[in-house]
Amino acid sequence: MPQNLARKYGKNPAQILLRWNVQQGIIPISKSKNPAENIAVFDFAPEGENMAALGGMNQNRRTGHDR
Repeated sequence: MPQNLARKYGKNPAQILLRWNVQQGIIPISKSKNPAENIAVFDFAPEGENMAALGGMNQNRRTGHDR
């Protein structure tokens, strides 16, 4: 799914997921080595079914260290 939206918006999949987080009011912490890619998520905004599809990818798993 992120790959399809990446092609549609001319971004990479990581940028699509970063933007989804921003639109959800979540502050993402990116590990990208390219800061320009991190900031280039404010010139597009997936909506409607695209946002729902990205949200539907949730598997209720943490991706970081839980202390």
